[in-house]
Amino acid sequence: MDLINVIIPCYNYSSYLDLCLMSVFTQRVNCKVEILLSDDNSSDESFGIAERISMNYNNDNISLKVFKQENNLGEITNTKFLLEKCTGKYIAYLDADDYWIDPYKLQRQYDFMEKNPDYSICSTGSLIFDGVNHMPCPTSNEAIIAPFFYITNQRELLPEDLVETNYIFSSSRFFKNYKGLFKEYFYKFPFTDWPMNFELSLLGRVGYLDYASYIYRLKKDSLSTNENKKLTDEEITVLNNQRIKILKDRLLESKMVL
Repeated sequence: MDLINVIIPCYNYSSYLDLCLMSVFTQRVNCKVEILLSDDNSSDESFGIAERISMNYNNDNISLKVFKQENNLGEITNTKFLLEKCTGKYIAYLDADDYWIDPYKLQRQYDFMEKNPDYSICSTGSLIFDGVNHMPCPTSNEAIIAPFFYITNQRELLPEDLVETNYIFSSSRFFKNYKGLFKEYFYKFPFTDWPMNFELSLLGRVGYLDYASYIYRLKKDSLSTNENKKLTDEEITVLNNQRIKILKDRLLESKMVL
């Protein structure tokens, strides 16, 4: 029986972690699933919540391993740590503040990848939960999930498509476990999703399943929101241009190798 690793980097997401983890434990899948969560030295109760869920919900089919970092590594190094711990055939990525809404999410993507061995990754759409403008309380009747899909793409993506924009949502990704996937240039980016998706596109075809598999939260304290607060629009433009150049050079390098 094949093993699927679900990697979850976590930092101060105790308010969302129960829902995130239980959305994995409720998956109906014909594979072994090993969740790997790395708490990035959180100052809240994230680590304790993850340990409690591990003690109470681990079973023969789905299990959770929890790691505690002694120092704050940041998302990129923390994700690298998790990738190096993966031993499964496939890896699914889940942000600790998101959660899956389809109990067959892993099974659907596993079946797709097994039937299409020339693909390196597949993703889905998502539903947007807007907590930035309304900040609804999770226990309130006003906490309504926005009723629309955020469709990532209507066609198969090529590496060229991912040079200037990342079209693939993080928590929908399901990809082959390639050793050496992480590259040092990832540190030039704010997060791993964009460069990792690009590298996966160099290794195989990019699949897309046209439905929403998870809830993507827009929050005032999200990593992307906090990152943008630190920079001016001009600084963000300069950095993005530098990152685009890195990916263009990487694409040219890969074609020269072929």
